[in-house]
Amino acid sequence: MRSPTGSDIYNYDPTQPVSATNPGLNTIQLPGPPGHGLAICEVLGSGNSILTFYTIINDRYWYYDPFTSDWVNTHNLTGSNGMAVNFGGGGGFIYNFDAIGGNLYKYDGTGNGSLLLGIPGYGSLVGAGGVADVVVDCEGNWYIMLLLPGNNTNSYLRKYNPAGILLQSWTINNPNNFTSGPGFGIVNNTIYLINQITNPTALSIPSAPLGSGTIDFNTNPPLLPINTLNDDMASVPASTGAISPTINITTPDNPVCPGMVITFTSAITNGGNNPGYQWFVNGVAIAGATNASFSFTPDNGDTVTCQLVRTAPSCNLKATVLSNAVIMNVLSPEIPVFQYNTAVFCKNAMAGVPVFSPPGGTFSVSPDGLAIDINTGIIDPNTSNTGTYVITYTPVVPAAGCKADSVQDTVTIVSLPLAHINTFNAVDDLCLNDALSLFATHEPGCIYEWSPADFFPDGNSGVNVTARAISSGTIYLSAINSDGCINSDTIFIKAKPCCDVFLPNAFSPDNDGLNDVFKMYSKSSMQQAISFTIYNRWGQKVFFTSDMSDGWNGTYNSNPANAGVYFYYLHYTCSDGTEKTLNGEVTLIR
Repeated sequence: MRSPTGSDIYNYDPTQPVSATNPGLNTIQLPGPPGHGLAICEVLGSGNSILTFYTIINDRYWYYDPFTSDWVNTHNLTGSNGMAVNFGGGGGFIYNFDAIGGNLYKYDGTGNGSLLLGIPGYGSLVGAGGVADVVVDCEGNWYIMLLLPGNNTNSYLRKYNPAGILLQSWTINNPNNFTSGPGFGIVNNTIYLINQITNPTALSIPSAPLGSGTIDFNTNPPLLPINTLNDDMASVPASTGAISPTINITTPDNPVCPGMVITFTSAITNGGNNPGYQWFVNGVAIAGATNASFSFTPDNGDTVTCQLVRTAPSCNLKATVLSNAVIMNVLSPEIPVFQYNTAVFCKNAMAGVPVFSPPGGTFSVSPDGLAIDINTGIIDPNTSNTGTYVITYTPVVPAAGCKADSVQDTVTIVSLPLAHINTFNAVDDLCLNDALSLFATHEPGCIYEWSPADFFPDGNSGVNVTARAISSGTIYLSAINSDGCINSDTIFIKAKPCCDVFLPNAFSPDNDGLNDVFKMYSKSSMQQAISFTIYNRWGQKVFFTSDMSDGWNGTYNSNPANAGVYFYYLHYTCSDGTEKTLNGEVTLIR
């Protein structure tokens, strides 16, 4: 059964109870984009009766090649302009059915599909109970079904021969009102259909025996645990009572050494009397290899299969089956390949992953101290000790006589450089645009880079740098040693605009070294005076400067000024460049 979306195929065994694994997912998947319909028959025109899958994509027939495990686009059109998408195969033909138009098309593996027969009136009944599917038996006869609710005498199953001549017709009793728009199948004279239950959305697979004239769907099967298998159903085109043979091949040796002669043996069930064998290598039949066992000297990658033909009635296509495929792994006699992508690993580097072949060997190391996975060779530099190590890769010896050369590589684990930021300034109370002296703890041979670059107008390389506190933020230090290993440190600086200026309210210019000068005091060197003017009580200017570090020494016209109250006016810039003014009084004391 084919899922309606995606590429899944599910197998349903009607002889077993419904369970979490029945229906079960098939290992073969349909090719994309999603196609329509599912059929089972031999590859048409191949002369080989091994059964495989067919599907339709973009109105073209595709089949699954059982020898190459690839889907093959035949590039042959169905002839139905994309309408006849549900189909079946058998007896050397594929029939695809356009249930809307009631038309059936026939394809023999050559050219495009062509219209075989139009079934009058079928399309008008699709919504009521028409089944958009066709079933084919191993003789090439095909079946269509119309399923109406209840015991409707218009419900039928009809069988036609490859020429489109009606051979047999059954009436159908449907007391449980099953619906089967997507598909039905016939296996061993039992008919099965996909019953769609819309409320709740679920599926079941009712069945009924093919009697002589009437089919009674009078049993109510359990619901399936998977509710998306509602796109199509395909049944094997087998004759009545067919029993499937199976074949499985094995070899005691794989991988093998070059030049070894390898014997494959087969185990079969239901093979009948005197079954026939044909062994294949890479899909090519080997002349004379027709016994239950087969010996040859393989090359690496050779794929071995065996076809079993059991004695069975004619038309029983399931009497021919293909075994599992055994892919041979022949070891190379050359020295194994083994190397890491670098010879030096920093302590904080990502895991070291080697390139090596053949797979399956083990790794050893000398001396101890390297953290390495002995099965994969992956190195963890973080938990390894620093030092130089010799690593040896030894392939597995698959059989006696194989050569097991070892190969070595050398790696070094190196320490990270020392990375530590030091500062002469407090960093949590800076004024905007203040200078900040930073220096790294120095390690010989290391290169030091500071970032962001905007904080370092005078350059951001070297052990000692000057940062400008243009904003609050994180400053990064990267230390790089001669081995290319990188370590880092960070420091967060907090900067704010500084605008406060302090001026004393009195001073005594008596040359005693205390309060001899009246001047401005600011927190930030980036605060600058635009004008600082002092007036006496008569409005005469006694002092002027634009230098923040300058001040009045209490003289006027080179003579000591009189004691008393003076007035000042200050116009200045803050550390962030904004301008402010300040005025007040100061007392000169003699």
